[in-house]
Amino acid sequence: MSFLQAPHRLRLVGTIVLLAGLLAAIAAYSLAEEADRADAIGYRIVNGQVYAVSAAEEPRRTQELERIGGKGEVWIYHFDHWLGLLWHGKRLAGTLGLTSLAIALLCFHFAGLMDGDAAEAATGSGPRHPDAPTARPTQARRCRGPRLRRKAHREGSRCRLSR
Repeated sequence: MSFLQAPHRLRLVGTIVLLAGLLAAIAAYSLAEEADRADAIGYRIVNGQVYAVSAAEEPRRTQELERIGGKGEVWIYHFDHWLGLLWHGKRLAGTLGLTSLAIALLCFHFAGLMDGDAAEAATGSGPRHPDAPTARPTQARRCRGPRLRRKAHREGSRCRLSR
């Protein structure tokens, strides 16, 4: 039964992962509330709008981290904070969608590679050993000079003498 072969199963797994991930992303996006950030340490009011201030945006915190650990410590802190935000709210939906898309594309790619290997095995074509003799066309070509004649001889082609 051809459905039970590995490339078909891998394509089926990729399709299931893609559909489940996109459905989970849609559910996460629709259920996410437009609430204040969970890591807010304070609020700023600008032109009547209230904005949450996180610890990563606090200038004193950033200066203190830079003084203690240098610029690298600040970058690591900001990266860790950004990575933590990917798992909350509406950003979680994007994370789920992109992750499921990436896994599905990998499944489809590997299934295509498996199909290519099966086709090569069936036709007998495929990578050859470097020392295996190859059938080269023996076209006569014009060879001027001893260097080109030696090269043609090494490649197995014939030289046509130029007059």
